[in-house]
Amino acid sequence: MKEIVYNLNPKRENLEKPHAYKVGDLVEVIPWDDDCEYAGIRLYVIGCVRDCDGTPLYVLGLKGTELYETGSNTWYNFKSFPGLSEAAIKLIKSA
Repeated sequence: MKEIVYNLNPKRENLEKPHAYKVGDLVEVIPWDDDCEYAGIRLYVIGCVRDCDGTPLYVLGLKGTELYETGSNTWYNFKSFPGLSEAAIKLIKSA
């Protein structure tokens, strides 16, 4: 699957940093503060993307969920949990 890069700015300082997880890996959300309502949720990596400076981010979803939905048009899958950094997730089972 081709990596998707959104909103690149001139910095791009993190483009050389590889993704630590791959599509199909089962991960668990790590709480980033005391009020994190997503702590402990386990989902699969369904996409590897980057933010504006190239930082690796992950899109999470249920097993078998595609990053894009198709039909008469192709669009981003809004049944996913997008934009989590490596610091916000931990590997449970590698694909």
